[in-house]
Amino acid sequence: MTITEIAEIAGVSPATVSRVFNHSEMVSENTKQKVLKAIKEYDYIPNPSFGNLSLQRISNNIGLFVPDMDNPFFNSIVKGVTQIADKYRYNIVLFNTDELPDREHRFLQAVWELNLKGLIMIPISSNDEESEEHLHKLEEIGLPVVLVDRKIGNYLCDSVFTEDAADSLRAVEALIAAGHKKIATITGSLRSTPGEERLRGYEQAMARHQLKIPSGYVEEGNFKIRRGREAALRLLSLPDPPTAIFTASNFTTLGALQSMVENGWIVGRDISVLGFDEIARWQWYPLLHSSGIGLSLVERPVMQMAEEAMELLQSRITGRRNGKQARRRLLLSNRIVLRGSERKISPEENRG
Repeated sequence: MTITEIAEIAGVSPATVSRVFNHSEMVSENTKQKVLKAIKEYDYIPNPSFGNLSLQRISNNIGLFVPDMDNPFFNSIVKGVTQIADKYRYNIVLFNTDELPDREHRFLQAVWELNLKGLIMIPISSNDEESEEHLHKLEEIGLPVVLVDRKIGNYLCDSVFTEDAADSLRAVEALIAAGHKKIATITGSLRSTPGEERLRGYEQAMARHQLKIPSGYVEEGNFKIRRGREAALRLLSLPDPPTAIFTASNFTTLGALQSMVENGWIVGRDISVLGFDEIARWQWYPLLHSSGIGLSLVERPVMQMAEEAMELLQSRITGRRNGKQARRRLLLSNRIVLRGSERKISPEENRG
C-alpha cells in the first residue's frame, strides 16, 4: 500500500493522510478516524520518511520533470539544473514525461512516495486539471515547486519563462524586413504555453504589418521532427505556397528542413526559414550547405533558465523565501540570431 492508495480508500487527499501522521489540528476527528480505519484495515506501515512530512524532508533529492529527453533544449535544462544542484549537494531524480499526460500524472503521484526536497517541472499542457490538482496537493504539504518554460492552469509558484510572444513577433518581423509577405508558420503544441504564445506572436506581427494569413498557412505542430516534416510538405504543396516559414521549435525546424531537402527545395532560393530554439550545427549544416547560408532562429537563454530555476528552488528549501512570501516570476529575453536563412527571395518569387 502507498499513502496515495490509503487516501483513496479513506476518501481524502494524500495531504490529509500526511496531516494525520503529523497529528495536525487541521484534520477533523471524523476525517481522522476514517484515515486511521483505512490504515488499520490494510495494515499500512508508513515510510519513515513520512513521519514529519510537512515539517522536514530528510532526503537530498530534487525532482526534475522534462517533456522530451531527445530534445537538446531539455537536455540543456537538465545540465543547467544539475550544475547548480551539485553546488548545493543535491541529487537529481529525473522524470521524462515524453509529452504523455498519463505519464505526467503517474509521475506526480509517485512524487508523494519519494520524499523529495523540491520539484522543478516543465509541464506538458497549460490546461491539465489533474496535474494542477497534484501540484496544489504537493504545495499543501510544503513541497516547493518551480515551473520552467510552461505554465499550468492557474497554479501559482516560482517560475522562469521567456518572452515567447514578443520574441516570436520580432522573429516574424525579421522575415518581413527581409521582404517577405507570404509567411506561414508551423506551431508548437497549442496545448502548451510556448505553442500558444509563439502563434500569438506570429499573428500579431502579421496584423501589425497588415499582412493576410491565407487559409492553410498555419500548421499545428507538436514539437516533433515528423510533424514538422509533414507540415512543411503540406505548406509547400499549397496552390499559393508561402515564401517563408516561421517554425516554432527546434525539432519542428529540423523536420521542415528535412522535408525541403527531400523534395529538392533550396533554402534561400525556393523558401526561407526562421526557427525557434537552437539546433546543433552538425544537424542543420548538411541540410543548408548547398545554399551557403546558416540557420536563423530565436535563441533562448536555456542555461540561465535552468540555473535561475534551481536558485529559486534553493531559496524556498532553505527558507530564505518561505511559502507565505510572494512567488517570483522571472521573464527572460530571447535573442534573434540571423544567419541567412531568413533572406529575401527575389521579387519575382515574392509576388503578392
